[in-house]
Amino acid sequence: MQGSMSDDKEKLFEEILLQELKVIREYVQDIPAIKADIIDLKADVNVLKTDVAVLKADVLVLKTDMKIVKSILADHGRQFKRTTARVSKLEAKV
Repeated sequence: MQGSMSDDKEKLFEEILLQELKVIREYVQDIPAIKADIIDLKADVNVLKTDVAVLKADVLVLKTDMKIVKSILADHGRQFKRTTARVSKLEAKV
């Protein structure tokens, strides 16, 4: 009876090993497809890096433009105040 138990355990162990081997073989078969996906992802990431670099440069240009516009608006504001002050003085004289 002990011999049959040992045989049963051995068969069970063999069956488990065969199932594990099958899973490993299926995974190994998927490796080329996984590698291709990784290569595609790397290419996509490189494109995204380039796009982000372009966007960063555009943002810097826009920031510079905004500073120029703010400066122009401030100058116009000061000129407007001076002009309205002059107009008020002229109106007061009239």
